[in-house]
Amino acid sequence: MRPLPLALLVLASAPLFTRGRAPVVTGGQGPTLSARECQPCHEREYQQWSGSRHAQAFSNTLFTASFAESNAPGCVNCHAPLAEQRAQHFQGEATKPALLPEGVNCAVCHLREGTLLTRRAPSEAALEAHPIRREPALGTPDFCGGCHEFPFPDLGRQASAPLMQETLTEWRASTAARNGQTCQSCHMPEGVHAFPGGHDLDFVRGALKLEWQRQGPSKVCAVVRSRSVGHAVPTGDLFRRLRLRLCEDAACERPVRQRLMSRRIIATAGGALKETDTRIPANAERTECFEWSKGTTAPAHWTLELLYAEPRIESQLPDAETRAVLLSGPL
Repeated sequence: MRPLPLALLVLASAPLFTRGRAPVVTGGQGPTLSARECQPCHEREYQQWSGSRHAQAFSNTLFTASFAESNAPGCVNCHAPLAEQRAQHFQGEATKPALLPEGVNCAVCHLREGTLLTRRAPSEAALEAHPIRREPALGTPDFCGGCHEFPFPDLGRQASAPLMQETLTEWRASTAARNGQTCQSCHMPEGVHAFPGGHDLDFVRGALKLEWQRQGPSKVCAVVRSRSVGHAVPTGDLFRRLRLRLCEDAACERPVRQRLMSRRIIATAGGALKETDTRIPANAERTECFEWSKGTTAPAHWTLELLYAEPRIESQLPDAETRAVLLSGPL
């Protein structure tokens, strides 16, 4: 095998993503920006990506309902990051095939300065197919943090301001980080491009465990544990919440008690921001206790749900889009 040119092994000096501040400029041209151009040689990865939330980043119902009111450039820079996608959305510039529906496609992560990036050393066949450079950064949490951690758009220069999303910071403080477990360890095992996350219910259910402890005839406590998760649960968008309900019926149509596990940023009267966080910390647990009056009917069932949508748009969307039951059972 001939030695790789030195240029192919040099790390890019600039960050590959800007945390939503600017679109991605790939240096690529024309149809090569579409995932369809990658499909003939990378069929398995293409099919995995096609069913992922990355592929649906700009077209999923939750995003489109929320984005319809804001049309904020920063949203486009992460949900359809290519400069060509941004131009298509804001200036109506056409591309064939259309790139906007592809959301976060192959070029978003793998193309810079007209050269394809790969985490591993490229093969002879790959080098013959197109310019390619080894970029180990693709296998790091910082790479994912380029989109999955960012400040509020109007507070980005305030060092003390809380972040709008802080998944990377959560990971850095976790036992997963100390043990060398990266984002890719869970979300891209063996290089799989399906990117399982909050909308893969089996994936989420496998990450949580709930146990009940009875404290008396009219009090119970739920201990909700995350299993080797490298960030808080839920993480990401502020409007993602876990909802634990006690109910009279198995279908939980008559809830009598509930608790939300969420992260909230509230503006105080003086203009400062106050953060409250009741989520399950990374690889840890949270205890929630419920009491009811003696002599009243005791709850008989419980459910743990993951809520996805902003409360202000929940009523506009089908129930299946806004919530999912993760765990449930008799009390």
